[in-house]
Amino acid sequence: MEVTRPLGRTNRLAYENVLIPQYLRGHREIELVHFMENACPPLVPRRMRVVTTIHDTFALSPQRRSLAGEYQRQGVVRALTRSDHIVTVSRYSAQCISERTTSAISPIYCGVSVERVHKPRDGILLLAAPDVRKNWQFGVAVVRELQQMRRNGARLTVIVSRAGLEGEVRRATRGLDSVYLVEPDDASYLEALGNARLLLFPSLNEGFGAPIVEAMASGALVAAFPVGAIPEVAGDGYIKLQDHDPRHVARQLDRILDDGEMQRTLVTKGVNRSGMFTWAGAASAMIDVYLNTLSGGA
Repeated sequence: MEVTRPLGRTNRLAYENVLIPQYLRGHREIELVHFMENACPPLVPRRMRVVTTIHDTFALSPQRRSLAGEYQRQGVVRALTRSDHIVTVSRYSAQCISERTTSAISPIYCGVSVERVHKPRDGILLLAAPDVRKNWQFGVAVVRELQQMRRNGARLTVIVSRAGLEGEVRRATRGLDSVYLVEPDDASYLEALGNARLLLFPSLNEGFGAPIVEAMASGALVAAFPVGAIPEVAGDGYIKLQDHDPRHVARQLDRILDDGEMQRTLVTKGVNRSGMFTWAGAASAMIDVYLNTLSGGA
């Protein structure tokens, strides 16, 4: 079964809840199915082995009180109970998931395909998304303080993940030296990474944190709170934010942006750290999961 164009919400519901189970019931030669979107649909034939990728358990949070949130919650609950094997993206996420299931769990890191960019860099990159964990408003407050401290080098570029969020972002950044990329394509996103001196990533919890690894691979500095999987993923290749006061964080970043030696050290560590995240390694680990699941192993 192949989907050649994006699915609207109604079509996606039909696809996940009707078409996929129907397809699987009609193809008895399929022994294993892998659901990769944090959820398992209902009515999957009991004869089939099921592998599900669960990025994190945030869908189970009581903060997700909406119709869409409830649909996501039910999908994750089914995955936790129906899956023979759960794949997740970090040891941190594996620990969170293990508290909710008896299924076998394998943490497999995502790969990164970003190459290092060797060119002068300037400015700060911030990712704005509807997910409250991303904490982008705090990042704006930090940059506001930082731009008051520095004449140059703190121009803000905001990657806006959803067009509906653009208005809120523009209001929050009013008066700042800033530019916006709304729902950028991959090429524009990679160009922004290559131009940025620093990725400010003030997330309050991450199951993996792909933008951190991508930024490190490109040669950008990364500043983030040591929460969730971030310490596990970023190692010693990032600036650890220790304070939730925007002024204090701005002062911390201001000192580092004036310290060329520290920047070079962090960039080198970040590039080296990002090298451990390869798609070849992820594919090899995934094949092992499939073979073990088909053989009835954990």
